[in-house]
Amino acid sequence: MRKTAFLVSIVMLAAAPSPAIDFIAESGLMLTTEASKATPPANPFWLDVVGGLEHRSDEFSVIWLLAVSTEGRYPAPFLGGYYGGSAAEIVEAGMSVRLGPLDLAFGHLPNRDVIESPYSLFASGADRRALIGEISYSGERFFFMNRWIGLNANLDGGIYESEVTTDGARLDSDRGAVLKYYGLKFGGLRVGFEDVSVYTGAYFDPLFFMNPAPGFFVQYVSTASGRPWSRLGNQNSILGFFADYDGGEWSAYGQVLVDDFNMNRFLDPSGVQNPDKVALSLGGTWDSPWGFLGLHAAAATKYTFSSVGGEFYSYTYYPGSAVYSGGYYVGIPLEEQMVGYVHGENSLALMATWAAEIAGFALDTGLEFTLSGAKSPANPWHDGEDWSETGTRWLDSALLEKRILASLDGSRAFGDFLVTLSCSFGYVANRLALTVPADANSDGNQEPFWQPSTDSGLLGEFGLRVRYSLAF
Repeated sequence: MRKTAFLVSIVMLAAAPSPAIDFIAESGLMLTTEASKATPPANPFWLDVVGGLEHRSDEFSVIWLLAVSTEGRYPAPFLGGYYGGSAAEIVEAGMSVRLGPLDLAFGHLPNRDVIESPYSLFASGADRRALIGEISYSGERFFFMNRWIGLNANLDGGIYESEVTTDGARLDSDRGAVLKYYGLKFGGLRVGFEDVSVYTGAYFDPLFFMNPAPGFFVQYVSTASGRPWSRLGNQNSILGFFADYDGGEWSAYGQVLVDDFNMNRFLDPSGVQNPDKVALSLGGTWDSPWGFLGLHAAAATKYTFSSVGGEFYSYTYYPGSAVYSGGYYVGIPLEEQMVGYVHGENSLALMATWAAEIAGFALDTGLEFTLSGAKSPANPWHDGEDWSETGTRWLDSALLEKRILASLDGSRAFGDFLVTLSCSFGYVANRLALTVPADANSDGNQEPFWQPSTDSGLLGEFGLRVRYSLAF
């Protein structure tokens, strides 16, 4: 369904907003090679049907899109098998209100970053949908955004490998996150601070959402012991900075994320040197005579986005790495798991893009190369590694996944119909595979992790979609 959401988003952007009601019907066919999928049981050839309605105006917008798919990513029969081999999903559903410089948004909506990039660090460039509640403001000089992100509530913990760690943390505890950014504008230049808090024990925590102070201070003030307001619970704060510039025909951006930083290198050089957990993203675009060109790069050190010890507050949509579904143990693909940077920890990614309109077709192409080492969104120290001895690590293992992928998307309107073709092809060497840790770790976390394997193969996808919009 990741591809469905991505293609639907292209369609929505292609349609000019109008104060009408659009009834939407869409169908698509997808053919995928086995090597392209993180979930082996998924069907290589599948069909989906999307339907819904949309209304957009300057003051109010509402949308809901529902999809039924035969992809079979998670093999358990959907609702007891009443849908046969198909499963239903909410692609997008939400409302937004604009009150001058103030915007309010609520629902199952795209969780997007302040930086527009395929490698944005705080909200994934894969355009992942999530249940959000958002307040944002954009004035002449200052802009601000405060967004609650629902992660998991009332979870069926039995579908995961781990249940309770040795210190009592539960994988099925409710979790949520609050993302904030604050920025200043100087003509085409924007600079700002970005901040996210992940907490356990509650799905929605008003302390983080209703307090516009940076989450780092909210966390440490609220959990300090011996105060009348001292509270329980486990939280994690991630912070960073961003800057971008729009020069009309060209643009550039930079973004840095700090999950943890080793201050002992300055304060106690002979003491324990904990790992730096950082990520960096850089890129730019040029509206050239030959089309719209872009270059993007990003990297993240090992352990970035993970929790510590036996906790389960990693910066992920789901607390575990894989689920038991229909008798299979199914890995959750990283692009669906990561709230932030799409490739997660221990990676390097480079991408070149080109977009243009030719013969009535809107074309969008990309060429991407990635390097990845072991990744463990739900198990912070992978296979029992000792954080106090490991230090900062990045792509330092003998075996790394190497992936190169070329993609092409093209769309054209024919009256009320929009036809979209998409294809991608490439090769992956030492593909990441889900691995069960040999050591359950001293904290009892047994969630599997992703590790480069000896498996290699061709990558390929082909999709055809047709969308019909009836406007009133």
